[in-house]
Amino acid sequence: MEINCDLGEYERLSNAHKDAEIMPYIHACNIACGGHAGNQLTMQHSVELALKNAVAIGAHPSYPDAANFGRRSMHLSEVQLYQTLVEQIKMLKSVVEAKGGRLHHVKPHGALYNDASDDFSVAKVVVAAVKAIGCEVKIYGQAHSALAEVARSAKWPFVPEGFVDRRYLSRHRLVPRAHRDALIEGVSEQMQQARSLIVDKGLAGNDGQWLTIECETLCLHGDHPDAVKTAKALFKLIQNHQPDTLSSL
Repeated sequence: MEINCDLGEYERLSNAHKDAEIMPYIHACNIACGGHAGNQLTMQHSVELALKNAVAIGAHPSYPDAANFGRRSMHLSEVQLYQTLVEQIKMLKSVVEAKGGRLHHVKPHGALYNDASDDFSVAKVVVAAVKAIGCEVKIYGQAHSALAEVARSAKWPFVPEGFVDRRYLSRHRLVPRAHRDALIEGVSEQMQQARSLIVDKGLAGNDGQWLTIECETLCLHGDHPDAVKTAKALFKLIQNHQPDTLSSL
């Protein structure tokens, strides 16, 4: 099991200190590449941090909607969506390669992530955009989703993920952010969910129904107020993988 984190989601380097604190405790990062956040300077800084900490680098493209932080669906044509995704991914890829690294994966952001989890037409565009980048680039996405099915049908490497800081609906989807119970705020409760995903291979949805979730990576959000604490605790949990880990946090 690995940890991935959405990072580089700011416009000024003065706000980059949290990312720097998180980097030593994750295995992969998803760097905003201009759609919902990020710019050339923030991408360069994020890539440098990732390379310094030997963290796998991923592009985190979204609908081109910075005003809403990429959290509202956009009705783009398949051609428009494909073009903006390829543009965003290539932008980060060029930064990574200029710094001597390589792009490891692509993970959609926000509303695009949710739409690709449910809508096969959106999922197909995401996979097509990644295929245009290169065969070595993996796709990270929601376990048990349309994107997972499309990627596997295309024989494209897909890494299914679970979330430690979000609650689930009964159908393997996240509770919408507009809902007051969407986020898991406390680090202790986040670790309980993480341990359930790691040890029990699932968790209880918001209706109490058990959901089997086969994931290979756990996501935490870098913009969460306690993201640094969460990263440290999750890193320790995965390292120790002992039932009494939570008691020592």
